[in-house]
Amino acid sequence: MQAKRGTFEFLRAELTRYGEAAVTTYPVSLREVAETKVATIVRDVDQQALVATMINSQSEIWRHLNASGAEPASESWWIFHGAVTPDSEAPVEVCVPFTGTVDPAGPITIRIEPAHTEAFCTVTRDECIFPRIMVAYHAVATWVRQAGMIELGAPREVYFADCETATGDDPYAHVAQPVGK
Repeated sequence: MQAKRGTFEFLRAELTRYGEAAVTTYPVSLREVAETKVATIVRDVDQQALVATMINSQSEIWRHLNASGAEPASESWWIFHGAVTPDSEAPVEVCVPFTGTVDPAGPITIRIEPAHTEAFCTVTRDECIFPRIMVAYHAVATWVRQAGMIELGAPREVYFADCETATGDDPYAHVAQPVGK
């Protein structure tokens, strides 16, 4: 029950707002993202296992890239290919951009993330926890609909290079959605 309390509070707030204009607490912007070579691992996780699993996967990718002589970028992101909840698992893809040449190994694949436009907002360290972060996802989704755009691909969290040293109200990540007209 304790683990599900945050989800319940978020859903209750959303349902009590039904029929009202959505309250956007995050400014949403657009940015162009260049085509990027990434090393990835996809894992099926639920909300309780999400952070530990993704951090471990990211570390596994970094170790592989460094051992292969490739240079990982300082930014990384998690792509949510389904709804990750306390009650159900979904595939989440950890992506680490890099330069150099490296072969796939074990669960690590290498692919090209296509160039795209993203709608995004910035969350602080304190806001980047479930269910608080869901307000940022809601803000981006609402903005995309109101702007007359369509979602092109899965939503993601883009973690900043210095996120490990961020505290409290420091900017920590972007909640982003690839979009088109």
